[in-house]
Amino acid sequence: MALPKSLTDRMAQRNAVKRTLTNVYKIDVINGYERYGPSRSRWFTVGAMNSGMGLNNMAAIRIEMNDLASAGRISRVAPFYIALCLLTLGACASNPKAAEDAGNPRTSTANTPGLSAKVALDIAERARATGDLSGAAIFYQRSLQIDPDQPTAMIGLGDTLLDAGAPNQADETFRKVLGKWPNNPQGLSGLGVALVELDKPAEAIDLLRKALASAPTARGYRAITVAEDLLGQYGAAAADCRKGLAAAPNDLGLLTDLGFSLALNGDIDAAVATMRTVAAAPDATARHRQNLALVLGLAGRDDEALKIAMIDLDQRAARSNLSYYAQLRASPPKVQAEAILRPGS
Repeated sequence: MALPKSLTDRMAQRNAVKRTLTNVYKIDVINGYERYGPSRSRWFTVGAMNSGMGLNNMAAIRIEMNDLASAGRISRVAPFYIALCLLTLGACASNPKAAEDAGNPRTSTANTPGLSAKVALDIAERARATGDLSGAAIFYQRSLQIDPDQPTAMIGLGDTLLDAGAPNQADETFRKVLGKWPNNPQGLSGLGVALVELDKPAEAIDLLRKALASAPTARGYRAITVAEDLLGQYGAAAADCRKGLAAAPNDLGLLTDLGFSLALNGDIDAAVATMRTVAAAPDATARHRQNLALVLGLAGRDDEALKIAMIDLDQRAARSNLSYYAQLRASPPKVQAEAILRPGS
């Protein structure tokens, strides 16, 4: 069984929009990790690129898509299509001929008679490495149908679901991992990340702490930082960031996390200094510069914030950002944390 035509059409439309934004309107479209989720979820950032807080760099352009927010906001791309891929694969498993007839080459290949669990896993890993999340999900699932006792395949599937912006399905997958391998650090960390994305930070912290004790990773430290910030534990968040940075001093995600934790804790000068370091890094992007502008705005340093914002934005958009920063500056820390950590929610 192929993916529904409406779904494949929507995926094609999404890619067409990205090409149009990039090639025609010269708008920077970022696919990849943003500060605002602990996993490396796929996002489109359009126009004002700092945190998608209703900022508008292209007011005349409206993008009418279910999975892409209007101009100047951040939206997860197709949060359910990976889950649908898994559902369609489950249906196709009992009828490989139907998959071939429907013309989906990845699904029909996944159901090829004689395909081994190892080969399916290898295909899944390669697909995920190239950003083909739907293909990765299909082949991870197929590998697990052949051999259910594979922690690598199950964790890979969970991570793919996180990357695709499907934390509910990732939560279910990582719980299955821990049902079979209770102390698996990747399973513990993956479930913790999913819970943070599901706005359950209190449930996530113990899992993440346990995972970090046995297998510290930058992703784990990013996740626990977000969880602690959401719970108002800004000092603890900054401390955990520094632990992560001790092992990965050049991780821009952790440095950005540290800057936001410091800002939320009221240590604005240190936050600005940290964000300047991030924005000056050789691989810094527009979003890093806009994060610096945001922290400068929280500090009330509007002239500096405007100057940084206008590196990537036009004057109208940059001034619109300043107005938002002023509103945010007058808000309590909890409101600031929600706006920074969960933009557009």
